[in-house]
Amino acid sequence: MSNPKYDVLIKSSPKDYQKLKYVINSIKFLSPQPSKIFLINPDGFKPSETDYDEKINVIKDEEVFPNCDRNKIPWRKNWCFATFIALFQDVTEQDYYLDMQSDNFFLKPIDLFTEECAPIFFMSPQHSHYYQPYFNFSKTMFDLERVGDDSFIIDFMMYNKKISKEMLEPYGSFDNFFEKAYKNINKNSHPTEQDCFANWCLKHHEGKYLIKKNIITKLMGKNYPENYTEQEVVDLINSEEFKDETAISLHTWTDIDAYK
Repeated sequence: MSNPKYDVLIKSSPKDYQKLKYVINSIKFLSPQPSKIFLINPDGFKPSETDYDEKINVIKDEEVFPNCDRNKIPWRKNWCFATFIALFQDVTEQDYYLDMQSDNFFLKPIDLFTEECAPIFFMSPQHSHYYQPYFNFSKTMFDLERVGDDSFIIDFMMYNKKISKEMLEPYGSFDNFFEKAYKNINKNSHPTEQDCFANWCLKHHEGKYLIKKNIITKLMGKNYPENYTEQEVVDLINSEEFKDETAISLHTWTDIDAYK
């Protein structure tokens, strides 16, 4: 039985552009390999000389939802807008798409589907937490409360556009959803893509995804304006220190309203 086709989606902002080449090259560890890679960022930026140049498509983030003004979002507008891109974009060509953070690097082979071709939700102990504002938003917008026993937040997730479109059915379109969504975004109510999508699947499509817990990842970061140099990225992803990790994340944390 052949695995389903899927695309990779990577959203980024300028602070992570120097990491993108190595994020893309780490796709070599994914099994199966993607059909295409879609980069979404404000500038149409494409790194040079990656291992996947022929598969890369670049789209400016403003083109994903052209009828929606993110300036209407009253709290962390770019971060929330990026969440909506992860959940509801329709620029990838395949129904399945793996959304990867722009600072996530795979370090060893990982199977994205089971032998029976079911997609997999991966859960990492480093991301274990419960954050009420995410579920306040999900309850209001999707009548969705927590179903799983832990957080599904991780730096990569396989989505299915057919399921995402199902989530929008009560609104008729993303544009209609957005008009209600931004009015329900504030410090105590805001979206998260991964917990929202996974809990929707658990509630409405039980058994659609296999859940694989305790995947070993490493979460690291610097506070902006500090950032990782290209050489630091190379040294870290090749370090023997992380030989047991499936993936590492090299975040650049900032109070600036950016994607991360």
